[in-house]
Amino acid sequence: MVIDDHPHMRDILASFLWAGGHQFALCSDGTSALERLAREPFDLVVTDLRLPDLPGLAVVRRSKQLRPSTPVALITGADNVVPAVELVRYGIDYLLAKPFTRQQFMRVVASALAQPV
Repeated sequence: MVIDDHPHMRDILASFLWAGGHQFALCSDGTSALERLAREPFDLVVTDLRLPDLPGLAVVRRSKQLRPSTPVALITGADNVVPAVELVRYGIDYLLAKPFTRQQFMRVVASALAQPV
């Protein structure tokens, strides 16, 4: 699942996943993403830090409550540094700082999919 309020970023990440042969869901806000996650399991949740309705860290926390074994990747802008202690406290498994490459993103996906559930 990819959660980002910017259509361009969702499209880019979708193209990466599609090219890698992955199935995925796209959500533009945290509320709809969490509703879907409550109904349906995903192998990985990728969320932006800044969303229009909920802070990304709140989405991470609730995702971990709903699906504790599901890895979560947090995307941040260069101006949104997340301290290491926050990564641990919120259960963030991967951090992707913008700008990142397709290869960096796909390494996160591969690593997340390799984790035992």
